[in-house]
Amino acid sequence: MTRFAADLGIPEARVPTQPMAQTTRVASTGTPGWNAQGGTTITVAPNESLNQMSTRFGVPASAILSANGLTSAGQVTPGRQLIIPVYSASGMNPAAAPMTARAVPAAPSERIKAAEAKRQDDTKAEAKRKEAAKEAAKEAAKEAQKEAEARKLADKRAEEKARKDVAAKEADAKKHHVRPGQVAKADTKPDTKAEATRKAEAEAKQAKVDAAKADAAKDAAKKVAEAKAAKAASEKAASEKVAAEKVAAAKPEPVKTAAVAKVEPASTGSVAAAAPSAPAAPDQTFRWPAKGRVISGYGSSGNEGINIAVPEGTAVKAAEDGTVAYAGSDVKGYGKLVLVRHSNGYVSAYAHNGELDVKPGEKVKRGQTIAKSGASGNVTSPQLHFEIRKSGAPIDPMSQLASN
Repeated sequence: MTRFAADLGIPEARVPTQPMAQTTRVASTGTPGWNAQGGTTITVAPNESLNQMSTRFGVPASAILSANGLTSAGQVTPGRQLIIPVYSASGMNPAAAPMTARAVPAAPSERIKAAEAKRQDDTKAEAKRKEAAKEAAKEAAKEAQKEAEARKLADKRAEEKARKDVAAKEADAKKHHVRPGQVAKADTKPDTKAEATRKAEAEAKQAKVDAAKADAAKDAAKKVAEAKAAKAASEKAASEKVAAEKVAAAKPEPVKTAAVAKVEPASTGSVAAAAPSAPAAPDQTFRWPAKGRVISGYGSSGNEGINIAVPEGTAVKAAEDGTVAYAGSDVKGYGKLVLVRHSNGYVSAYAHNGELDVKPGEKVKRGQTIAKSGASGNVTSPQLHFEIRKSGAPIDPMSQLASN
């Protein structure tokens, strides 16, 4: 060692005896890791937590607590100043003299500045939101005050109106008050509206009476015409009978017997037609609405028509030309029902159908399919209930049905 110092021209007394001790001029902080030396001092903002600062600065929460001598996140409160530590991989003080060891960047100053700027922006934005909320609250308070004033004004007007109405009623009562012994004066002012209403009602009643009279006269004339027709038919039948008897009397005996035998059915029919108790011949004939067996006749158990057993889906045909007056299922017990209005006041009804093929107001022809048979209403098997009514009264359909 002395020779090395002599070779360098350095006096022996000036050569250090422990040259390796010169490396201690850089202070050591202990073990490598996060260090508060050289860290950034910040102030905790409102509503800012330890985890948010850890995420923003890229520093573990435990390192922040340790660098500031804290033990829990609850000690991090708004307004408190904290040091954001930096990371040292060699355990050296990053604020000391330059080191030859490789430095590990922790939280670059640019990122810290950006984070701090973002925090300030967030603080400003929060302040603006609070200010906007205050303004909105003020506007809402103003609107509420306006509504309250409007309700108050409306209540005041309603109260004034009620007082006026009470005063008017009291004045009217005083005006019409009759003292004992006095006679109330009649109100000479006519009520034109009430008078017009009464007049209109009287005219309507009179119109109904006139219409009823006209209908009665029409029915009476119709009945007279039917009676005249029946009387003429009876007289004609009687004259035919007399003529047949004269012809039979004028011929020889053998021929007379044959003639009597031949004309007997016609004579019997003529006498039956001329009898007062026999009904007049129908003024209209109807066709059968469907072919089938009659399972319930007219008048049985209060039946106002006949019931014909038919397979389900059988075509139900109009008994005569007419107009569909009703097609629906609103009449209780009848199921799907069709009513057809004919001439001379006749109406035919077809009930318990499975399908309806016509609509109200539709014109139909004799024999036209108007429905398909079924078992709707209060029946349990497929059938057709058929009625014929004359001027609203039911009549036996068998007396009106033709052979086809």
